[in-house]
Amino acid sequence: MKRQTEERARALVADILSAKDRLCDLVAEAYRYRTHLVLGYDTWEEFVEKELQMSRRRSYQLLDQRRASREFSVALGFEIVLGERVVRELRYDGIQEAIRKAHGSQPTSADEAQKIAERAVAEVTARPRVGRDKRRKSAASMSARRGPREDVELLDELATELLSIDPARIVSTAYADGARRAEIIISLRNMRARCDLLLRQLGARPTHTSPHKARVAESASA
Repeated sequence: MKRQTEERARALVADILSAKDRLCDLVAEAYRYRTHLVLGYDTWEEFVEKELQMSRRRSYQLLDQRRASREFSVALGFEIVLGERVVRELRYDGIQEAIRKAHGSQPTSADEAQKIAERAVAEVTARPRVGRDKRRKSAASMSARRGPREDVELLDELATELLSIDPARIVSTAYADGARRAEIIISLRNMRARCDLLLRQLGARPTHTSPHKARVAESASA
């Protein structure tokens, strides 16, 4: 992965602000190349609020859309585009169920693959909502007992940050691009520092520790 120049970073910001479709791809590119660091921002949220004119939560919803579309694309062998609303509605578990339904299909064209994906998503969406509604009410109840809603947003952000870290890939691509060892170390340390900051923010909340939060913390410290 080549290092991004400031000129390219500014052009990417302009593309995001003027995008009419596939916004998730552009935001994912900015996240992947750490555009916020190139432009002098210490944090991703400061960058998206000031440069992209969107909230932190909105940016992570777009990253979720890109990730879900990519997972479907890998499963079917063709590029799949999922709508942001669909991803937001089904969330991670629903998307994974839809992928399992589509898995094993052997489309011969991109159009056929897209239809298979849409059909699988429609099947999951159309299932009885009792279970999903019950889980949502339970989650809302847990959130009320746990404290501020910001906990949920921080957990979403932390999960996305952790999923983006692949040290082996980072090191191999960095060496391929001619990066020095010190630069690679700095990059990995920045990622770790970001996760540590999110964990400290969660730890500072006057709330009870939930099983989900504990699992995320264990994953980060592993």
